Amino acid sequence: FLIYSMTVCPSVAGGDSGELLVAACTFGVPHPPGYPLLTTLLGIVIRLVPVGNPAILANLIMGFSSSLSSSIIFFTTSCLISWIEESLHRKMSNEKCNSDGQAEKMCKT
Repeated sequence: FLIYSMTVCPSVAGGDSGELLVAACTFGVPHPPGYPLLTTLLGIVIRLVPVGNPAILANLIMGFSSSLSSSIIFFTTSCLISWIEESLHRKMSNEKCNSDGQAEKMCKT
């Protein structure tokens, strides 16, 4: 996020960003689907943090939310992979204990 914030677009980028920014500033409704959560969140933050150019603030919010969602996806995937590895390791050790008759007593303790 820090690198992105240093290189953020200082004005409105292409596409629908201008229309969404105007809708957020006026609490209006852009074309469908309209991204109601995005425009409401941007409208609230633009009113709470008054800066000279709302486009810069909107671009920073987009960068922060993107980095936050990427972090959540990374940590969720990491935890899921760890859980799968752990369950596979447990399953493999249980199968080894069941296949070896003499080691069965040791595995249960």
